[in-house]
Amino acid sequence: MKTKLHFLVLCLILGLLPILNFSQCPTSNITLSSQAEVDAFSTNYPDCTMLTDRLTISGADITDLTALSTITYIPNLRILDNPLLTELDGLHNLQSLISNNTALQLEDNPLLTNLTVFTGLTSLSHLHIQGCSSLVNLEGLNFVTDFDPNGIGGGGFTGLKIDDNISLTDISALTNISNANIDIGLYAFFIIISNNPVLGSLNGLQAFDGVYDFLQIINNDSLINLTGLSDNFGVSDQDFVISNNDLLQSLGDIGGGGISQLVIDNNPLLDDISAFNNFSTTFGPFLKITNNPNLSICENNLFCASINRLQEPDFIDLYPLFIIENNAESCSSVGEVAFACGFVPFNDECDNAFSLTIGQQLQAYDDLSTTSIQIPSCNDVNRLDVWFKVNSESFNNLDIIAESSYNLQLWEGDCSNLTQVINACAENALLDIPVTTNTDYYIQVWSDSETDRATGLFDILVQNATLTIEDFTFKDFTLYPNPTSNILNLKSNKKMDFVRVYNLLGQQISSSKPNSLVEEINMSELNSGMYLISVEIDGNSVVYRVMKE
Repeated sequence: MKTKLHFLVLCLILGLLPILNFSQCPTSNITLSSQAEVDAFSTNYPDCTMLTDRLTISGADITDLTALSTITYIPNLRILDNPLLTELDGLHNLQSLISNNTALQLEDNPLLTNLTVFTGLTSLSHLHIQGCSSLVNLEGLNFVTDFDPNGIGGGGFTGLKIDDNISLTDISALTNISNANIDIGLYAFFIIISNNPVLGSLNGLQAFDGVYDFLQIINNDSLINLTGLSDNFGVSDQDFVISNNDLLQSLGDIGGGGISQLVIDNNPLLDDISAFNNFSTTFGPFLKITNNPNLSICENNLFCASINRLQEPDFIDLYPLFIIENNAESCSSVGEVAFACGFVPFNDECDNAFSLTIGQQLQAYDDLSTTSIQIPSCNDVNRLDVWFKVNSESFNNLDIIAESSYNLQLWEGDCSNLTQVINACAENALLDIPVTTNTDYYIQVWSDSETDRATGLFDILVQNATLTIEDFTFKDFTLYPNPTSNILNLKSNKKMDFVRVYNLLGQQISSSKPNSLVEEINMSELNSGMYLISVEIDGNSVVYRVMKE
């Protein structure tokens, strides 16, 4: 009986100890904003060991934290904007308690040189290190083994943010974290590694697996690869961003589950994203791969599976949210990547016609396309076609231009009841085609699948008919031979002021000022196809169409 009584008394005493300790501490958030306030803490709270709320240390003259040496637990510690603080001595007794974790935020402490005071800290719920320009590594956090954002201090957004630390070279002290309990069902969890110009490796992040809300690797000029990231992570709801990393060449061996939105932008040396072959599921509605001039191979498993979803009825409208441009050849458009993935064109039939915007060139492809039931009025030889849709907007005349050896037929109506537009079927280009304003039109594009097959990628452009044939012609002016394979001869009874050559995309190829009655244009080096020759005499200009064989 006495033994049981002694046990109950002991339990009561142990249970009261935290309460007695807490009773000697502030009962709400506290901010120490000067050295005097820091020094007064031990006088005001002589027996305080465990705080129940946030402690903020932020002051222009704070240099010494030794008056805080009695504290063993703080659920949320913020050390912000201390321009003279070099050491954190005084926090050396800080440690985690069972089932409770600390949110640690160190921000804008430019003279802080180390974190070695935190050797007693074993678990965290949030770590934010920003603007500590003298900090070289994270030694001192190498005793942290648990990272649990669901513990006390996690808040609505929690995670790991290491940002704007200009001397930080190494985060490997985090390697000892063996248990990172990431559960975004309770909190929004993120990892942000940004603006650390000499950080050379992400080694230390291996334990952070699971599903994040967003992961951002931005403006780390010395980072060569992403080795160190977990091989079992996914990004849900928000972005996986890899942007503005000047030396980044590859993604390393990262892998994981799914990615909902992906941005890979402005990484000038990046040439290897094969790591995306390791991801098991496709991402959602947003893909942006831009301004990576060395990136040419994008037909990885993740991209191919995701782009292929655009063929599904519920996803075709998401095509504008897939942006792939300004990378190396073979990875500079959705069409190029889909082509490399070996897909039948999404716009193989009229019902899935790609929408074109007047004045904006689109790269498309017709490889693996099939024959539609709509029969064009010209060049219907071994036809395998694809489809586009355009609204005429406020224009009355349009030019529709494709690359050499492609044929075009313009249709009006809707896909269930199409009618050929009269005199709007030709090879390479439809020029000066009269249209009704604010009306949808469909464009059928194909090439001869056997004798003159232009299988593969091609550009298509719809524009206002600006380069047009004038209503008058020059008297006694001749242009020959047309078609030509070499020299094009121009003769006039008046001196020619300017002669300009344009391709069908409206791009000027050459320009000359003959100031004579004759002129020769050497077209031998030009690709086969249609060209426009603009001749100006006495302030009047005429545009002639010339076929280069």
